[in-house]
Amino acid sequence: MAADSTRTLKPDAASFEAMGRGLLWSVNYDRTLIDSMAVGLGFGTVGTKTATGGDGGTMAYLLPLYYNYYFMLTQGSIYATAGVDFVINSGSVKNLGAATGNVDFPSYPVMPVFGAGYENRSASGFMFRFALYGIWGDGLDPWGGFSFGYCF
Repeated sequence: MAADSTRTLKPDAASFEAMGRGLLWSVNYDRTLIDSMAVGLGFGTVGTKTATGGDGGTMAYLLPLYYNYYFMLTQGSIYATAGVDFVINSGSVKNLGAATGNVDFPSYPVMPVFGAGYENRSASGFMFRFALYGIWGDGLDPWGGFSFGYCF
C-alpha cells in the first residue's frame, strides 16, 4: 500500500535541479496549494554556444515559473507540469544556443516548458523528482532533469 501524501503537511519545497528547466542547473522553490496542485519559481544559468558550436561568450540567466498537477494523492506521484522560462538577458543570448543540449534561445524572452515526471516527498522532508520536458525556444526540444531537495 502506498504511503499517504505529505504535500499538504510539508507544503513548501526548496530544491536543486540538474539539467531540467534551468537547462544546466536551477534552484527552485514551490508551494503546494492543494494536495494535487503546486506552483513554483526558480533561478538557473547555462553557458551558451554559437550555431557552429563555438563558445557563445556569455551566460543565459533563466527564471522558471511553473505549475505541477499531481495525479495521485500519495507520497510518490506522477505529475504533469507546465510553465515558462523567462530568459532574463534575452537580448544578449538571442541567436545563441544552450551549451548543454540543443535548445536555441529565441529573440523573445519567454520559452514555454511542459512535461511529466515523478515526485516523491518522504515524511522526513526529503524530496526527489525526475521529469521529461519539452522546451520551446526557437523550436521544440526534448529535455530532462533530476531534482532533490527538502520540504517543510
